[in-house]
Amino acid sequence: GAETNDAENVFFRLQRWRDRPVQVLCLDARTGRPAWSRQYEQRQISALGLADDICFVVSHQLPEIKWLPCARHRDSRPDQRGECPDCSYEWQGASASEVNVIRTADGSPLWTGQIQTGTIESVYLRNDRLVLRTTQHLYVLAPDGTKCGWQRLPGGLAQVDVTGDAVVLGTEDSRIMALSLRDAKPRWQRTIEGRAWDLQVAEDSVYV
Repeated sequence: GAETNDAENVFFRLQRWRDRPVQVLCLDARTGRPAWSRQYEQRQISALGLADDICFVVSHQLPEIKWLPCARHRDSRPDQRGECPDCSYEWQGASASEVNVIRTADGSPLWTGQIQTGTIESVYLRNDRLVLRTTQHLYVLAPDGTKCGWQRLPGGLAQVDVTGDAVVLGTEDSRIMALSLRDAKPRWQRTIEGRAWDLQVAEDSVYV
């Protein structure tokens, strides 16, 4: 699984493997011994990050697979999925993303929240703000889970970068805009020539 670390610990996100459940595992960086772990039943971890003394985990619910039998297998399911070319399957169930914030010291939960409007595609930690970008919206949260603001994202979003006090967006329709990192409110917008193929923020400048 992917890993991240602070001065004292190393954190791993372990995906499901045979009988092992999805979990976050914390190891002591000095000894390699397990400090704590937290399991996430029936979920898939999509992001793991650290900020000061907290660890955030973004996960989504695993959808259920519904079997749609063919005429030959109405009374008996094939031994393996995909064994019969005439049977079909479809995914069912909500794919809402969930944010879990836990203490890095002992793994105890601080708060949990769900994002219903689209899958969380990226997460940014800056100062005392947690920025979540879904397929349709951008949310700004405080470390305690308080929603500080949100903004519907424009269609055709091409690039996103986060600086000290702003989230900078580049769109396919030749716009560059900045949203406040405090409350997600628009700060400025500019029009450029062409599409923002790449966008980087360094100090007080935006490079496109």
